[in-house]
Amino acid sequence: MKFKVFALLTIALMLFGFGQTARADLTLTGPTDLVTGFPTFYQDIPLVQLSLCDVLPADGLSPPCPSLTLTNPAGPVDAANIVEAFYYVAAADSALGGFDGPNGEILVITAQVLAAGAVAPDPAAVINEVTIRLDNLTIPGDYTVATPWGTFGPFTVPNPIPVGFRIDFRTSDDGITGVGEAPAFGGALGGPIQHFLGNGTGAAFPGHIGDGVTAAALIIPPGFPGPSSVTVSGAIDATTNLFLVEGKVAAFGLNVTLAGNGTGTVTSAPVGINCPGDCTEAYAPGTVVTLTATPTVGIFTTWTGCTPVPGVPTQCTATMNAATNVTATFSAASIAVAPLTGAFGDVNLGSVEMMNFTVTNNSVVNVLMGTAAVAGTLTTDFTKGTDTCSGQTLLPAGTCIIQVRFLPTAAAAMAGTLTIPSNAPGAAPVIPLSGTGTNAQVFGDILPTSPFENHINSLSNNGIALGCTVNQFCPQNLVTRGQMSAFIIRADEGEPATTIITVPMSGAQEIPVVTTAATGTASMTVNLTTGVLGGSISFSNLTAGGITLAHIHEAALGVNGPPIVDFTGGFTPGQTTGTVTISGTLTPAQITTLIARGLYFNIHSVAFPNGEIRGQIEPRFTDVPFNDTFFRHIERMAIRGITLGIGGNLYGPVNNVTRAEMASFIVRAVDGADATTCLGTVFTDVPVGAPHCANIERLRTLNVTLGCGTNLYCPADSVPREQMAAFIARAFLGIP
Repeated sequence: MKFKVFALLTIALMLFGFGQTARADLTLTGPTDLVTGFPTFYQDIPLVQLSLCDVLPADGLSPPCPSLTLTNPAGPVDAANIVEAFYYVAAADSALGGFDGPNGEILVITAQVLAAGAVAPDPAAVINEVTIRLDNLTIPGDYTVATPWGTFGPFTVPNPIPVGFRIDFRTSDDGITGVGEAPAFGGALGGPIQHFLGNGTGAAFPGHIGDGVTAAALIIPPGFPGPSSVTVSGAIDATTNLFLVEGKVAAFGLNVTLAGNGTGTVTSAPVGINCPGDCTEAYAPGTVVTLTATPTVGIFTTWTGCTPVPGVPTQCTATMNAATNVTATFSAASIAVAPLTGAFGDVNLGSVEMMNFTVTNNSVVNVLMGTAAVAGTLTTDFTKGTDTCSGQTLLPAGTCIIQVRFLPTAAAAMAGTLTIPSNAPGAAPVIPLSGTGTNAQVFGDILPTSPFENHINSLSNNGIALGCTVNQFCPQNLVTRGQMSAFIIRADEGEPATTIITVPMSGAQEIPVVTTAATGTASMTVNLTTGVLGGSISFSNLTAGGITLAHIHEAALGVNGPPIVDFTGGFTPGQTTGTVTISGTLTPAQITTLIARGLYFNIHSVAFPNGEIRGQIEPRFTDVPFNDTFFRHIERMAIRGITLGIGGNLYGPVNNVTRAEMASFIVRAVDGADATTCLGTVFTDVPVGAPHCANIERLRTLNVTLGCGTNLYCPADSVPREQMAAFIARAFLGIP
């Protein structure tokens, strides 16, 4: 007889070093090799294919299994009984116990007998024994072995343990008789080895370990083998029901996963992968597989698990020396809209309420925006205002704004939609709009007969101007320059979220003065309640050697003081031109010092370790401290060039604003600059050369003002709140 062996190693503290390990959940067997009588490979769930190898390559029919020598524990090894290792089922379950030593193992062997005589066209191969070996035991004692085929023992391990001592024993009879060219298999049905038998049809059934060339027909047993485990009880306990196949690798599995919000295909060379559809294939060891990604929606962005091909970003290669998982990511345009609904609530007839919808590109590719459209119950109920989205290209993380205006013309509930098309796949977002027109009186001192009612209500609707007290607007109260700054900024860009402080920096502010070409500008945000800081400092032309340190120091103008906030880590040391990230938190006492103008920025350099450029943190207008109610609005007015102050670093926040000043404020906010043409013929009290003349005439062109009487503008008159409401509503809200 000549034996080939299926070795089932159920517990091993060290797996054999020659093989590839995989679960024994068989999904495919290769065609039977008519020379050896075995399948050419077995394939498990991860698509690792394991093929025949010889322990003793006496017949030369299979490649050798390196560094492994097995003997047949069921019989002597001689010329008529050569053992060849085909597959090994291995498991390590050290968490539940195990044998000591590097090679401790339980070996379960099923030997497959091949007829020694003339067998044509291939050997009639069957399994006719199940043998268990306990090897490399290190603790003496009695051992009992429980298996799916019965309980055996006790077996005694002597003390001392002889070198090379092991326990070999055969389990119950497998029921096969008539071994040879025509064995009788009926007795094996339902027995301990039925799943190791062929089915007599020439093809192995799922879960079968063996070949399909047996001589007798067998009933296919249901499913994969039931619960199976081998438990050793004794001085050392060990148990397992985890079976792994280990053998010579015939092929490795390549699995491709498609990811991302785009779609596309991935194909392979050599052919095989065509994903989606066929995303998993097996390739011989060492095969270099080239994968190509082709987008169908969006673009291809990244590979993971393979090596990108230089210059060809849609291709990568995988060398199949192990089971390999590759992910191809396709990215399509995608937008997010906030808010997702537009509920305007109650709005007085003739007044307007506006709502901004922010569109964000939340993909990694550019988004091409279409033309946003607003529709409503009546064509004038919901209309589109400012639109920075339509027709634009949004970069990743970029945003734009679509403003929707609700100006009800009837005292009834209204509905509408905002549709935002883009090149993002799928349907364009449709935002539901709702609002109700009412005739309710908003302020007790603004009667329906007032010519300013719609203007005042519109400012109230949009949070631009609230009442002067509960349910009162105080229409005749005069507007200060501080109040005016808030009205304009809120109407044009919304309430500023943070306090922004702008600080110029130079060597001239250092103590002593530093002669340097370096300059800088700090733009810092500060929460005057929590003290949290943000923003950045831009600097340029530092002396050679560059920046070393950056701080906020505590001291008044003209005096040096200690650092209290360190920006280390927020810049690149050695740069002569760059930025410093502002971060940190001021204590309540330091906030008080900030308001008192007792803090300064300082950038230190190699050439000037005590500081090369400095900037005292103080408001640009000395009469508008950081904690002034209108500081944020006035600062925005100054940053945008809407106001230059009244001279001498003063703004005059409590001064009443004049009609001439209001004209310039509004024109600069709307147009971005002063008007340049003054005819001197629009209003008789605004001749050529009069202050603010060009802006007053521009205000008339914009239909923001008709003047204060026949051909008069009254430029020096102070502005009451009701007139202010009309100016703001006409200029920024479109209310006539």
